[in-house]
Amino acid sequence: MISVAEAFEKFKSRLEPGEREEADAKRRRERVKEILEENFHLLRVIITGSYGRWTKTKPLRDVDLFCILDKEKEGEYLNKSSRVLLDAFGKPLKKEYGEQNVKVDDKCVTVSFGEASEGNEDGVFSVDVVPAFEDGKAYKIPDAYHPTGWMKTDPEIHAELATKANKAMDGKWVTLVKMIKKCNSNHGKPIDPSFLAEVMALQLITPPFSGGYKYEIKSFFASAQQQIDSTWPDPAGVGPPVSDNMTFSKKSAAKATLKTICVAIDRAILHEKQGRVGEALDTWRNDVFGSMFPLS
Repeated sequence: MISVAEAFEKFKSRLEPGEREEADAKRRRERVKEILEENFHLLRVIITGSYGRWTKTKPLRDVDLFCILDKEKEGEYLNKSSRVLLDAFGKPLKKEYGEQNVKVDDKCVTVSFGEASEGNEDGVFSVDVVPAFEDGKAYKIPDAYHPTGWMKTDPEIHAELATKANKAMDGKWVTLVKMIKKCNSNHGKPIDPSFLAEVMALQLITPPFSGGYKYEIKSFFASAQQQIDSTWPDPAGVGPPVSDNMTFSKKSAAKATLKTICVAIDRAILHEKQGRVGEALDTWRNDVFGSMFPLS
């Protein structure tokens, strides 16, 4: 039987995208990029989202492509509904991948490549394409729910903040965020969207590293339970609060779920302290992280 510390190290490696997954991600995104470059004047395309911040957990469900348009040549879209631009982005992608595999959402266009299946757990199953225009030092992207149809964001600042936090925690912050997001997903995503978990981690995971993943995870969820009903602003300081999705009912449900997680974590730690390593491992797996957490 492995120790709890060994199990966390193994869990850490299981969360990392594999070589096949990385290769698949690159191939998918490069082809999508080629199609868009053939149809629009793009200044550049950058990888954003959790993949760009190195906080994506395995398997890669999606890769985010942030497509920055040339305002001089494509700026007419800014005078129209943002849906017009999203539909325009969707058109060549539907031609390439089929109507059934391309969905125009409120902020992006999603290209799906199929569901996870046995023997294909490492595949990239979607690419989210976000059209954007430079707007000062930030960017303007479509948002059907914003009064103007557009919202500001700055994924590059988000990436810089994640890099800074990771450095301050001796390279452990990214791993902790992956573990937190896996736990959040395993419990039905009480923290919604998952980016909110990262934003909370910027404030709730502070250096120095305690020396044990289990104690940092315990500290995060204890604090998250107390502060989930707070307003969590965009860390870049340009967009709407990241916690906007958390309605009163969602916050109430999240607080209850986070309390359940905290109780399970305390139980796992107690099992280990009292020499019941097997029970501790079972609790971390069954009641906290799910099937990716190893038992041996």
